Amino acid sequence: MDEPTPKPSDMADAELLRAYQQTTGRPNDMVANALLAEIERRNLDI
Repeated sequence: MDEPTPKPSDMADAELLRAYQQTTGRPNDMVANALLAEIERRNLDI
């Protein structure tokens, strides 16, 4: 059984950035939006 995807708030900085880079980054991409919100909250550079 696959492990569930961690919430963005539970991810390490590098893992969060890597996950965001693998998304489309389009405005209607809910996963990208959630990852980007966490990146902005942490004040990380993309």
